[in-house]
Amino acid sequence: MYGPKISLVFAKEETHRLLEHALNGAGYEIFNAYTSGTEALRNLRLSPPDIAIIDYSLADLNGLRLCRILCEENICACVLAAPPSEKGHCIAELDLYSAEVLIKPVKREELFVALEILKKSVDRIQKLEKEVQRLRDQAKTRIFVDIAKGLIMKLGVDEQTAYTAMRKASMDLRTPIKDIALKIIDGRLKWTDTDGIK
Repeated sequence: MYGPKISLVFAKEETHRLLEHALNGAGYEIFNAYTSGTEALRNLRLSPPDIAIIDYSLADLNGLRLCRILCEENICACVLAAPPSEKGHCIAELDLYSAEVLIKPVKREELFVALEILKKSVDRIQKLEKEVQRLRDQAKTRIFVDIAKGLIMKLGVDEQTAYTAMRKASMDLRTPIKDIALKIIDGRLKWTDTDGIK
């Protein structure tokens, strides 16, 4: 299997079987399926898929409302299967989110196109999240390194020497420089006049 993990939320189990057959045949992985909107929301919050395909006409929780909650909480992207009379309203409500609105009965080709669009969106968001996390980690490293350098410099060592010693300790101990900085901050590593950081 390849592609995103998909959850199905339709009132009829027969619809689940039909969709699962079509999606499995196209190589998509069905993550889980629910007939209740409230049950789906509870479980998808705990174990998010990449994309949820949701029926507008759920008995306990309107499918549009479910889509909005899932998108607002960044749980997953959504495909909403809506009746023709609700198309415009649903598109307007979900316009700012990672969601596609399809008209019931949903055509196989349109569903696959919507899934591909959302897959690209999910991939792009995941890359951006990784980049944001990388930048956060980088910023934290700089903060810890600056604090550790400051502690060493208080002992009369210039900034370049302090930083060079931290890099050397990082290489010698095969430890990320952030961890070296943390060990200097909490006292597990100290500066010595003869050996540098030990």
